[in-house]
Amino acid sequence: MYCGDDEELFEEVVGEFVEGEMTASIEKNFKNQNWKDYQIEVHAVKGTSLTIGAQKLHEEAADIEQSVKNGDVDFAMKHHRVFMEHYEDVLEGLKKCIE
Repeated sequence: MYCGDDEELFEEVVGEFVEGEMTASIEKNFKNQNWKDYQIEVHAVKGTSLTIGAQKLHEEAADIEQSVKNGDVDFAMKHHRVFMEHYEDVLEGLKKCIE
C-alpha cells in the first residue's frame, strides 16, 4: 500500500532496508550518547519502515526520534532496547523472505 501497489518498488525498498541495516551504528551512537547521529539513523528507520508496512516499528522510531529532538533522551534510553529488538526482528524476517 505504501509503495503505491507497485510490487517491484516494494521489493526494491525491502532490499534497501535489509542492505542498509544500521543496527551496529545505531547501537554505537546510543552507547556513545551521540544523540544527533542517533536521531538521524532512527529517522531513517522510521521512514523506510513505514514504506514497507512495518507500522509498529515506524511508530516506535517516530516516538524515539521526537523525544531526542525535544531533548528527552531519558525516553530514548528507556525505549531503545525494545525498539532495537523489534528492528532486528523485522530485519531477520525480511532476510528470510528474500533468501
